[in-house]
Amino acid sequence: MYLMKMQSRKESYLEELFLLFQSLKGSVFPVVGTGLGVAIGLGIGGANQMVQFFWPNMYSDLKKTVNGGIDKLADGAQKITDKTGKWLNDTGKSIGKNVNNMKNNISNAWNGVCKSFAW
Repeated sequence: MYLMKMQSRKESYLEELFLLFQSLKGSVFPVVGTGLGVAIGLGIGGANQMVQFFWPNMYSDLKKTVNGGIDKLADGAQKITDKTGKWLNDTGKSIGKNVNNMKNNISNAWNGVCKSFAW
């Protein structure tokens, strides 16, 4: 059937290759895919069993390490937030004091001008 399709259609190489894969799909590829899946699964599962044999607390150790790292990151972020908040608060207070001093200076200067002209 594949040869009849090839002869009846003058299609590009990729289309011919696609048709070839379509004709082989039902017979060869499922077996190859299943075999590859089994081999990969056995390899990964076997490696996992070997690691657990030599390092039985691997998963709990990894959890402790990861959670400890996350806690350190959270503490660091909290410290940065606290320092930034304190800096912003101090800066705001300083700006407020400077604005108040400027207002007082202008008010005192204006009062001085008014007193000199007896207004």
